[in-house]
Amino acid sequence: CLPADALDTHHDLWFEVLSELSECVYLAGDFQEARKLFDHALAHARTRLNKAIIYEKIIVATTHESLDEEACTVVCTALDMFGLGVRQRPGALSVARSLMHSKWLLWRRSRQSILNAPDINDPEMRICLRILLSVMPPAYQCGDNDLFALAALKAVVLSLKHGNTADTGYSFVLYGMMIGGALGQYREGRSFGELGLEILKRYNDPDMNGRALGTFGAMVHPWTSAIRTSYPLMRDAYEYDLQAGNIIYAGYASLLEANARLQGGIALSELEAFCTQTLPFWRKSRDKSVQATGLALIETSRALSDAKHSRPHLIAQDLGDPDEVWRKAFGTARSAMASLRLMVAYLLDDRETAERAAVDSTANVAAAMASVMEPLHHLWLALFYSQILPESTGAKRRTVLKGLRIARKKMTVWSGFCPENFEHQRQLIEGAWALGRGTPEKALIHLDSAIQGAREHRFIQHEAVANELALHASLSLKRRSFATVYLVEAVAA
Repeated sequence: CLPADALDTHHDLWFEVLSELSECVYLAGDFQEARKLFDHALAHARTRLNKAIIYEKIIVATTHESLDEEACTVVCTALDMFGLGVRQRPGALSVARSLMHSKWLLWRRSRQSILNAPDINDPEMRICLRILLSVMPPAYQCGDNDLFALAALKAVVLSLKHGNTADTGYSFVLYGMMIGGALGQYREGRSFGELGLEILKRYNDPDMNGRALGTFGAMVHPWTSAIRTSYPLMRDAYEYDLQAGNIIYAGYASLLEANARLQGGIALSELEAFCTQTLPFWRKSRDKSVQATGLALIETSRALSDAKHSRPHLIAQDLGDPDEVWRKAFGTARSAMASLRLMVAYLLDDRETAERAAVDSTANVAAAMASVMEPLHHLWLALFYSQILPESTGAKRRTVLKGLRIARKKMTVWSGFCPENFEHQRQLIEGAWALGRGTPEKALIHLDSAIQGAREHRFIQHEAVANELALHASLSLKRRSFATVYLVEAVAA
């Protein structure tokens, strides 16, 4: 038992005990009491290193409680102590400066010199790196892509200047994700991601291995490789996260795998089974964004399997009022829920819901940077907009044409990097676009290519939709025998 005057006579030991106690109280589920202990520890911390240790615990706790904006604020406060100058919503100019700085430093270094760099021994630099990386989940969840990018860039710069830790490996994976998702440099992004994973081989760190593998598998790998080959990476990430006791990232890894399985063409029954099996863990994680997105995936599979299960918001009632859940949702959760709602409404021919979902999905798609939810948005937006193009006029027509132009351009770029995942989607969009413009002959050429590509790479939902659109094109050309074939194929898919 510490003496009554331990604060003065044994301060270092007193501080260490209080720091551990605050974390234990939080892990036991008493966030409010933990917050009081965190504040008490901060008030009596004598060095900025000790303050940073407490700030890191606060960041983890607030992120776990889905207080993403508050977590970002704490990150910026902590980094201010070390003069790193990170702000929320920093703006494109700050990101561009850091990007140029990082590229200049990387230009001066060989890949091997980065791999062989010495370890960082300065405890202040090590915790700065950890705090920079701790902002990734809350910044991504609340859609602050500039803060996400800036922190990733500064983490890479700090490592290039001071040396390596396990955090360095994760930093390079994030760097690869960012230059791929934000700049469209997907091959370079993969190269940096692989460099990060190679750096991590030096360290026995399940926590960073889990974070890095999950990010690489979900945000880097699918842009240059078949999406199905990413499933094992995210499953390994989940196991590493559990081994490290990182329930936040374990929740992310399992959710990202579910998203990838949806985009990869998994059967709806299998998707529902996967998400239902994982749902108890998502509830345990207490992350509202993860829960809302996971439940939306379950409702998506149910709505498309049986129209009686369709709900306009695709949010399970046990999360509360759907309108309130939507209002409180941030960035990625909003983007995912809106895109899923758009997909379901289009497939169920609910145009009124689809129009609202198209607006919501477009407004939130920026939050899905580098996520497989981004192509999901553009595919279903393009299919819906192609459907309503003939009847659209005025401002609505301009919105429809703009959405189609962006979707066609992005899918063309993505198919150039990974035709296994995106070429059949590009052909599907082109076919729908041609059908919407009244050129069914041209539509059939694209749709036949989409059917063949989707079948070859086992995207069964896309194959079914392409067959259905080909059916409509054949009927408009009065080719009833061909239409019958497409109908049979659509049902079979």
